[in-house]
Amino acid sequence: MRRRDNTLITQIERDAVDDRVLLSATLRKCLILAGQVGSAELREWVSRELNGYQPEEELPSWRKVPAPLQIDGIQGRFHVRGQTISRYFLPEFARDDITEEVIVFWGVGGDDPQRPRERDPAGPAHGLRIGGVHERQEHCSVPAH
Repeated sequence: MRRRDNTLITQIERDAVDDRVLLSATLRKCLILAGQVGSAELREWVSRELNGYQPEEELPSWRKVPAPLQIDGIQGRFHVRGQTISRYFLPEFARDDITEEVIVFWGVGGDDPQRPRERDPAGPAHGLRIGGVHERQEHCSVPAH
């Protein structure tokens, strides 16, 4: 009978492909691994992924999500729903601030449904920047296509 390999790296590898394991739990194991091997760079990256990024920090490419501008509207009997538009349809003062990209600042540390989420007394828990405009909102949902 083969002995079950239960090293931390094996646990991380196994958890990374198991949909039942929360990403935050796997990242916390990576944080432990960073401490064990003395990697400040890994510890810093994992901490940012768990706790979120500050707006002035450089973000990895996977935290910059393409998001085309879409509108819903009614004019008389004409109805438009989910119509993709260019940012040049926006008022001129807004064109530089609103782009077709969503910047995701928040961390994944709060993805555990069993643990109550701590609330920020100053506002909602997550930061979201659309283009250059920084907003704070609780949830961001993207419609399925």
